[in-house]
Amino acid sequence: MGVLIFRSVTKPEQVWYQARALAESVKTLTWRFAMRAQPFDDARAADARADFRKLMEGILDSNRHLGSALSGTDSASPQTTDQMMSIRDSPLK
Repeated sequence: MGVLIFRSVTKPEQVWYQARALAESVKTLTWRFAMRAQPFDDARAADARADFRKLMEGILDSNRHLGSALSGTDSASPQTTDQMMSIRDSPLK
């Protein structure tokens, strides 16, 4: 009975679903950036990086309440990796 009450009050599965949705949003945003898809189809990588960073901050800010459940992450570190930039700089063919 205690476990049922605990689950109905804390709803741990809600955190999992919200974190999963956050992960999917980040994954989609990252894929679009690397593939130069909208809204990152700018010719200049610097502009696209700035747009990516701004949108990523918005997603993370709107999900700030998940921060306590996601330990060990650092959103202040660079959001674009060398591999992402390499893929982005490749010819579209």
